[in-house]
Amino acid sequence: MEARFRVADHEDYLLRISSLLEVCVLALDGNGGFYSKILSHKSAGISIGSVLEMVIELLPFDDIFKLERMMAILENDVEHRYFPEELKEFLKPEDHEE
Repeated sequence: MEARFRVADHEDYLLRISSLLEVCVLALDGNGGFYSKILSHKSAGISIGSVLEMVIELLPFDDIFKLERMMAILENDVEHRYFPEELKEFLKPEDHEE
C-alpha cells in the first residue's frame, strides 16, 4: 500500500516531519493535560511508535544522498564517499591531484 500527500517544497516537507516528531516528544513528555474519550483505549506507546516508524519512512534519505553526490561532483571532491566511481575514470590525474 502506498500513501501520497502534497507538499509545497522541501522546506514544507521537512517542517511536516519535524511537526510529527514534536507531537511525539510532547506525547512522551507525559505532563500535558490532553485526554480524549475517543482515544482512551489506545496505548500512547504503540501510537507514538507507529508515528515514529512513519517518520523514519518519510525521511528523505535518497534526496540527501543525491544532494551529497551533486555537491561532491560540483566541488570536484573525488575523495568524497559519494563521488561517483565511474566519473573518476573520466578525470585526468591532474584534475584531482592536490
